[in-house]
Amino acid sequence: MSLTVGTKICGLVDASGAGGCSIGSSDDWSLVFHLAAYRAEADLIRASLRCEMPMTSKRMEQWMSRVKPYSMLQALVVGFTEQGAAVISNLEILEKPDSGLAEIRDELLVPVIVQSPTFGAFVLDRRLDHYDGNAQWCGVEVRLSLCCSDLSNPTVALSAAESLFRAQADWGKRAKDFAADRLLELKNESWLGEDEQALSREEFISRMTIKDISVDESGDFDLWHDDGDLFWGHSILVSGNLAAGLADAGIHG
Repeated sequence: MSLTVGTKICGLVDASGAGGCSIGSSDDWSLVFHLAAYRAEADLIRASLRCEMPMTSKRMEQWMSRVKPYSMLQALVVGFTEQGAAVISNLEILEKPDSGLAEIRDELLVPVIVQSPTFGAFVLDRRLDHYDGNAQWCGVEVRLSLCCSDLSNPTVALSAAESLFRAQADWGKRAKDFAADRLLELKNESWLGEDEQALSREEFISRMTIKDISVDESGDFDLWHDDGDLFWGHSILVSGNLAAGLADAGIHG
């Protein structure tokens, strides 16, 4: 059934739990969470539904601690946003679990593992909708994430990761050179500590250490580096594509 204003729903919160967003600079906030499944009237619907509930920041903090991953709740639909999210009120945490939602919860709690002859095991992270594993990159162990549109079939993303890693020595060097091209001048002009001397290109590159890599089906990849305190603890991200080459480098976090 399609939801309408006035529908009472029972829902299963997905793996991400709850967050919040503010409206301008006021104290008007919205509690935000996604349901992995929900019951509307008698119908059990296995589909994602974004829910928003306007409230003050103080109330939001209280609710964020209560709306946990895979918790069950009920609410009244009082409207819809332009993006299709359900605006709710009368939110309550269910004391007695709904049996249909409980079956879906138990299913979602079972780990999904994909085995790769090249990398070993990848485990599905339902919060971020990607698979995480570990791999060796230029002698350093990194976390390797596979991003795919169909979580039941990570084959294409896995193939892209294998292509990237086969040429890891080349890509690793190119990524650090690219970061130095883009960020060394910024470091020496704006990010020197007290009594710190300007860095050479070699010094800049030597302080970068790879830590995380993500690859998707299109061949896009992100190489996340520890900055070695170049930018006071921020990460250095170098992004590119297997076919098109390196595209961007910046500091994050």
